[in-house]
Amino acid sequence: MKHNDWDDDAYVRIVDARYDPGHDELTVRFADGESISLAAWRLLRSTTRAPDWANLGVVDGYHITVSVAAGSGDLGTDETDIPGTTIRSIGDPLFAAHMARHAEDSARRSPPQGAAAGARPHRATGGRVRRHDPAERVAHRAGTT
Repeated sequence: MKHNDWDDDAYVRIVDARYDPGHDELTVRFADGESISLAAWRLLRSTTRAPDWANLGVVDGYHITVSVAAGSGDLGTDETDIPGTTIRSIGDPLFAAHMARHAEDSARRSPPQGAAAGARPHRATGGRVRRHDPAERVAHRAGTT
C-alpha cells in the first residue's frame, strides 16, 4: 500500500500559527516541517464576526482557536475552532480529495441520522414522523417490527 503524507500524524499536528495583519494572512507550521500560508478569512464561516487573530491559540496540537464576537463563534459561543485538517484541506488538494472520499464512504456506510439500520423511508412522509403517529406505526415504518 502506498504511503501518503497524511498517514503520518505529523502531517496535521500544528507546531505554530502566526497571523500577519499587514496581509491578513495566517501561517501555520506543522510537525512534518511544512508551512501553509493562507488568507485568514478562508478559515471562518460567513457568520463569524470580529476574529481576534492576534491572540489565536494552538490547542492540543491539532486545533487553532480564535476569539470572536459574542455569539458568532462555534455553537453560538465567543470562540471558533479551526482543525489542522481544515487548514491542510485548503492548502493540499490531494488531501482535500482524500477527506471528501473518506466522508462519502462514511456516509454510505451509515444509516441516516435517526433511522434504524436498513430502514426504508415511508413514501407518504419521506421518512418523517407525523406528529401524532402512535409509536407502533412509527416502528413499523422504520422496519423495526
